[in-house]
Amino acid sequence: MNKIKQIKIALYKIKEIIKLFFKRIVFKKNNECANFVLAEKLAFFVYPEYRFSEFGRIWLEDKKFFHYYEKYDKNNYHSADRKFFLKSLLSLIQNLYGDTAECGVYMGASSEIICEAIKI
Repeated sequence: MNKIKQIKIALYKIKEIIKLFFKRIVFKKNNECANFVLAEKLAFFVYPEYRFSEFGRIWLEDKKFFHYYEKYDKNNYHSADRKFFLKSLLSLIQNLYGDTAECGVYMGASSEIICEAIKI
């Protein structure tokens, strides 16, 4: 793709982002879905390889989970989805007999989830 075409595409994307900001500020369109669309467009502009998943992930509203998670790191949510998935998987095996193991422990956050699930 030539440089002129790349510049035109970038300008078009910037125009879309400015429109979304304008709607958010002037028309007070500040709902969760509008914020998600704006964040998605900004992220794609800054880091095109990043892929947003679907809107409306319920697990993000689990305050009890995030209270636990933030004990380990308040500024890094990179593994929050994996920790929540582990918690969800463990809820499926509560009535099964057996042992658990974790390999590669960093700060023990996953170990705490496992221990809490099996009530050690």
